[in-house]
Amino acid sequence: MSRTTDRNADEVPFCHRDRTKALLAYAVERHVTGHGQPLDHAGDCPWDVWWVCYRAQRTAAEFGLDPRRATGRCEVCAIDASTLASYTPPKHPNGTLRQGCTCLLNWAQSMRRSIPDIAWPGWRLTVSMVKPGRDPVPVRELLTESHTVVGEVQRHLIPADVRRLYPDAYGRDYVARRDNYLTSAPVTVFVLLASPSAIGKAKDIKSDIRRRLGEDDALRNHLHMPDSPGDAFADLDHLAGTETFIRLYERYERERAAQRLARYRALLAQSDPRHRTG
Repeated sequence: MSRTTDRNADEVPFCHRDRTKALLAYAVERHVTGHGQPLDHAGDCPWDVWWVCYRAQRTAAEFGLDPRRATGRCEVCAIDASTLASYTPPKHPNGTLRQGCTCLLNWAQSMRRSIPDIAWPGWRLTVSMVKPGRDPVPVRELLTESHTVVGEVQRHLIPADVRRLYPDAYGRDYVARRDNYLTSAPVTVFVLLASPSAIGKAKDIKSDIRRRLGEDDALRNHLHMPDSPGDAFADLDHLAGTETFIRLYERYERERAAQRLARYRALLAQSDPRHRTG
């Protein structure tokens, strides 16, 4: 889908990436809470469901999803995505494409496309990862202007971690650059709770911190910080651990889960939601 630049943001059709991230959010929160109904929506592409499963490291069966029921698909991709999403844990295609099929590459490029923002339902619990070679002290100081740090973890990522953070970073060169950099030195992970005034502003806060610290490029830009609730919960589970995620989710997020689940369903039900209010 091409991006239109001469229309207001609330007139731009719902983007592929938004729908995939809404699917992730619904699947994760439904799995954690046990609330909500199974989704009729199975993704616009088989790779949507695979991405959701891989980000959360849960099988398609655990989420009640089936890549073969995606709205638009080729049969090769339906089989491949379904197979990869059925493993425990789900597997990554590891930079290989079937000859004659460019669906996965086209899908990955659409996931990386710059898009207008939508109004996600509010969430407070999130995570930030200070990238290799960057000083975590000034990053923490800037984060505390809008968040409370409720945990800190030191990790040394391996390629499997990078794949889970960026499963749509597809293509050998693209993947290799991220592997080489993000596994080159330890990272610092901050578990965060947004202040009331910071709820819904994760993208702006991240961009402001990068600007104030002087970002180098799109990869070496100081910190990774998710922009949507599904990404936040998946990253927290990944980078801080499932036990920490569940404990903090129960304390800070479960109370509003039903409202968020309803919002995700509403987003997924709209093939072209021109009204992007929360």
